[in-house]
Amino acid sequence: MTAPQNAWSSPRLRNAICLATIGLLSLPSLLPSSVQAADITPQQQEVIDKLMEALTKSKVNNNALDKLPTNARQSDNKEIVLTRQMLIQVSREADILVNELRNSLYAGIPGMSQVFGQTLTLKSDLKVLTDRANMVHDHRELMDDLKNLDKDWRALAYQLSQMRDISTQAKRSVQIINDYATQISQALNVAPQLDRKEMQRQAYILEEQLRNLNNDILFELGHTQKITELTKMGGTVRSDAQRLSDQIAAGNSYDEIVLSYKSFSSLWRNFVQQLHAFDNRYIERDIMAVYKTDSSINELLWIPKQADWAQLTELAHILHRDVRDLFDSITLTELMTLSKSQEAIKTGRIYRDLCDSFKRLISEQRPENVLSNEFQKLDNAWKVFATDMIELKGTETWNRMKQINNSIVSLRSALLIKPANYDNDSLVESASELESMAEHLQFDMQRWLNSSAGSAVPGRRDYLTDTTQFVTLSRDFHQKLSNGYTDQNALKSTSTALLSRWLKLLTGIGQCTTSDRDHLNQLSQEITAELVKIQSQLTL
Repeated sequence: MTAPQNAWSSPRLRNAICLATIGLLSLPSLLPSSVQAADITPQQQEVIDKLMEALTKSKVNNNALDKLPTNARQSDNKEIVLTRQMLIQVSREADILVNELRNSLYAGIPGMSQVFGQTLTLKSDLKVLTDRANMVHDHRELMDDLKNLDKDWRALAYQLSQMRDISTQAKRSVQIINDYATQISQALNVAPQLDRKEMQRQAYILEEQLRNLNNDILFELGHTQKITELTKMGGTVRSDAQRLSDQIAAGNSYDEIVLSYKSFSSLWRNFVQQLHAFDNRYIERDIMAVYKTDSSINELLWIPKQADWAQLTELAHILHRDVRDLFDSITLTELMTLSKSQEAIKTGRIYRDLCDSFKRLISEQRPENVLSNEFQKLDNAWKVFATDMIELKGTETWNRMKQINNSIVSLRSALLIKPANYDNDSLVESASELESMAEHLQFDMQRWLNSSAGSAVPGRRDYLTDTTQFVTLSRDFHQKLSNGYTDQNALKSTSTALLSRWLKLLTGIGQCTTSDRDHLNQLSQEITAELVKIQSQLTL
């Protein structure tokens, strides 16, 4: 990307620098540097500090050799002056945002664990980029990192915009960062950064899912005239999805891609309304898969979500039917094997009645707040019932219950309700990922530190020991969660020990200068990201 011939003469750049300078002078007197949480403990702050240290070390390790200054320029250009000033402003506002979201996380507001981790990562990336900006004289040295930061911020800002319960100050910080991001993008001629790689992947998945849907329509519903017309319509929808995929691959502009997506979305909704008339589980499965991928593309394009009544009606119908089928299939003999059989019968009846009521409310298209409150009752009743039935794990009845649980998750998403911050299934998945990566890391560390180059690394034996202990801790953590261990204090203790051990390992990884370096750095960033997810779920 080329800079303007006379950058300082650019009105956009001149205005942006003036605004940044004014912000530097006035903002400290208008805003506190951070929002203090009255209930934060020293232990919680220590975890946040360690997460920041891990995120920063991972990023710095990755930049150590790849991001050294390369431009021979000896004096600052005007764009780098602007960039430094803007980064200071954004960093200050990111501090405020992190503290606001931290307070919301401690307050138990749903959905906060994910966005808090993402915001902490953004704050770390800003710190590393700000430090780099002070080392270079030409803004073009930073363009790749600025584009990545723009992409990550837009994704995070979208997530925050979809949350109903963030504080007024958090909303204000998001808007301020958005304004600065727009100013620097315009001044440096940086277009909005889409995650094109992920969007392309989702578009390919969408094409394949639509192909499967059309095949299942033919196989399940026969070859009548009506079905033939439906498959033709399905072919048109798939062609539109393919056109969307082609535009993403060709690097078309954001506006062009959004226009193409909206065309597909309109065709898809007309098509799926025709399919709702057929009560077929295979076709329902295909439709739900398309809905999920469509939702992902919607998010990647930062398009605000709205409740889709056709989707909600279908999901409520599926849930209601599956619950009825579950209760029709459970035998009295099976129920009597439960240690709390009477409680299970009672909670089951309550849950079934709530399902009847919820389906009716959806059909009446009740207001969002009514549906949200009723869904919360439904979700809570389901958790109680599932707990009473847990002794049937591994049976066909339990498999039916897992299907119902999937429907509840889909309904929550369709209603735009954020999940609880603590999700045991998600935590088990993260722990499994962490254990797998830890074992991979152990192999790579041993290969490096046992090589001729690695044998001279100071503290080599300690790093090998730390790696072994990190693997042991990750296995223990995963095993506890998989076995249904629910003592959060013990889980927090293990996860904190993992984090402390990981910080020691990052110091060692930073000393690697062999061909193993790139892979170790990539793996270390992934491990750090997983630890941030785990700590955020455990509410720090």
